[in-house]
Amino acid sequence: MKTLKWKIVLIIFISMLLLLLPKVVFAAPMNNQIIEVQNSYTDEKGQKKDCTVKVSVTGDEFYSKVKSIDGYTLIEDPDTKSMCYAVLNNQGEFISSKTPYTGLDTNNEKTFKKVMKQDLTEDKNVIQKKINKNKQLLNYNNTSNAPAMPNAFNAAPAALPAPASASSVPAASSPIAPTVASASMAPTPAATSRYSGNIVGLTILIDFPDVKSTYTKAQIETGCNGQGYYQNGNPISVNQAFSDMSGGKLNYTNIVVTYTTKYNKSYYADPDWFISDYKIRTEALQYLGQTGFDFSKLTKDEEGYVRALNFICGDFGGHYCAGYAGADSITVNGTNFLRYTAMPIDVLNGSVAVFCHENGHMLLDLPDMYDDNGGSVGLGAFDLMSANVFRLNPYFRYVLGWGTTTVISGNGTKTINVNPLESQMIPLTSNEMFFIENLPEKSFYGNQSTELPPVKHYDWHAGLYIYHVDTNKINNAEEAMTTANHYLVSLEQADGKFHLEKGPYPLDLTDEGGDAYRAGYATSFTPTTTPNSNLWTGQSSGVSITNVSAAGSTMQYTYNNTNSTITYPAGPTVAIGAPSTTTAKSGETVTYKVTYKGKYFNTSTLSPANITLNKTGTANRDSISRRNKNGWLGRVWRIPNN
Repeated sequence: MKTLKWKIVLIIFISMLLLLLPKVVFAAPMNNQIIEVQNSYTDEKGQKKDCTVKVSVTGDEFYSKVKSIDGYTLIEDPDTKSMCYAVLNNQGEFISSKTPYTGLDTNNEKTFKKVMKQDLTEDKNVIQKKINKNKQLLNYNNTSNAPAMPNAFNAAPAALPAPASASSVPAASSPIAPTVASASMAPTPAATSRYSGNIVGLTILIDFPDVKSTYTKAQIETGCNGQGYYQNGNPISVNQAFSDMSGGKLNYTNIVVTYTTKYNKSYYADPDWFISDYKIRTEALQYLGQTGFDFSKLTKDEEGYVRALNFICGDFGGHYCAGYAGADSITVNGTNFLRYTAMPIDVLNGSVAVFCHENGHMLLDLPDMYDDNGGSVGLGAFDLMSANVFRLNPYFRYVLGWGTTTVISGNGTKTINVNPLESQMIPLTSNEMFFIENLPEKSFYGNQSTELPPVKHYDWHAGLYIYHVDTNKINNAEEAMTTANHYLVSLEQADGKFHLEKGPYPLDLTDEGGDAYRAGYATSFTPTTTPNSNLWTGQSSGVSITNVSAAGSTMQYTYNNTNSTITYPAGPTVAIGAPSTTTAKSGETVTYKVTYKGKYFNTSTLSPANITLNKTGTANRDSISRRNKNGWLGRVWRIPNN
């Protein structure tokens, strides 16, 4: 059993050599999430006892911190495997105090609390070392089997033709023909078929013979598919959330089944916990195949893999699991499974958003939008993929083909309505653009009439919100706000404090009101304001937004663009080297060395990628993808064998 962080939340899969298929994992960030975990300890009479305790977890798959409900930092003891109170060693790293956390406030615990402070924090260098180590373990910078992102993430952007006037651009069913480089460049929205229509997934509720779920199948079904769902502290069901966020385009339902494992929970507590997870998942799917489950009811993707597979379990093989999405291949009765999510049993206890976040990875191919390096908060409360709220930023909606995006052209007064599915886009270069939306007071998802409960952390001020998008980036892990180091989607925060990038952390997002443009506060966004409308290269985009009106259901602003065309750097050149052999026999592999070179790409910052061909001359199943600070460079390779 690994350290406690592997047992609590945001558990992720290490590359599973057992299957010869590297794992690709995304996880949901947690902020003081209260969960229940099992613990064991030896009492003051020397008797070993088990207990269930509540803990608070903050972090992600790379680094997390666990605290008792009254604020004392916890860690798993490496010798006893019990959850104990933590202390700091001379290097500023957590170690076990050997005092078990029971939740009963025993005499030993009372003695400990008299001399120790609450909420200890490790040295920042220790934290960074752990983050780097976990990324290395996860092969984080080598995504050779990463799930393909939507078209705008994983393909060269196509150009929108320069409109004579503002035009509505809903989801495109086919790519828009490219034009010469101009200020109207923008990525092509994804084809609607993958992210719309009816998608039927499979959700399996896992029980152990000796540890039963606290939720019933009926409760899980209601949480997944219910209408008017307000149970367990949730404002919405999974089905409602995706329907509202897509404007009714996506009807995502789940067939819910229960499975009780063959053996007691302890059987699955393999020292290599990722093997125990795989055992449970494989066992459950094989059981369904043996008992006649009709896998044909499940929606398949274009390659024949089941689109959605969710596991809900209180304890996978001895470690607590919560919110992660991964990929590994399992075939049952001719049905192929690849991508899946695993979530805790209390995912429906006020945490349906976690279910939606993980399905955002699996179902929508979206990346995390929080900073997985821990240095910033990404988009904060403005996106499902950063803060587990029921909304997507306008760029994600655009590439998914959800809602309506109006391409702005022609100087003058522009109008925008409050509508969770409406946005405006100002294309700048082949990879940069602004998106604008009009948000009402407080957070909401899709259906305006249904607001989230008044959670302070997710409130914001009504007004105009402006986003700066750079499609050369893959996520929001880079917060330096420089030419080379910046977010995929940045919120242009009207107060100029850039708290989403710079902190201080943890944020009190009651200051989110400073991010909205509106009369009486901030009314201009130009090349000389803070924030400014310049490109990430520092070059002026020529865009000025001024005279922003008062916040309201309809807002106006003055738009002026002095640049009709913008010169931007050419993309990288790609070179494919000679094959490793020209006399390969059946069953042997041939590798080709691939190098990238260009203004923002060079062989010193990007290691060469290898293509492994099979007998027919096609690359291995998915894509050859290399991930570096400049974005997804991978494509699907199809190389003739002649």
